[in-house]
Amino acid sequence: MSLIAMQGGATALFADSFVYSNGDLYWSNNVTHKMCGKLAGAVNKKGYRKIEFNARKYGAHQIIFALHHGYIPEFIDHINGVKHDNRIENLRAATKAQNGYNRAGFGDCKNVSYRKDSNNWRVCLRVNGKPKYFGSYKDKELAALVAHEARLKYHGEFSNHV
Repeated sequence: MSLIAMQGGATALFADSFVYSNGDLYWSNNVTHKMCGKLAGAVNKKGYRKIEFNARKYGAHQIIFALHHGYIPEFIDHINGVKHDNRIENLRAATKAQNGYNRAGFGDCKNVSYRKDSNNWRVCLRVNGKPKYFGSYKDKELAALVAHEARLKYHGEFSNHV
């Protein structure tokens, strides 16, 4: 897992410039008077809070992770899948694949799709970046159960069943 370099003691700069409180970052008294105590950053189109700091944009989750762990991993997973929930207990380092495993599914049954040509429900999920098939089933509930078990086996703690 590659890491974003923390040049020039950026973690210390974060600690001097921000106050963390229950998932939010506020500007500390070490920044300009008019910003002191205000919620840092703004929410972007994708739903993440972004903060411009030292001529660079960071996600609030990146700064919060760095404040608590001393580095910024390449990917940070929001455990509950809520992009604006930046409480430290909801953040964990992840690989690109792990971060994807925890994404919500589309439709009412994750990793299950209906195949008209065979009149079956097919189970497929990504494992190490490649699709892996787990069979076709006449019964949608059985297909959903197979998908659930496959996610537990292959995605582990990053499984998202929603």
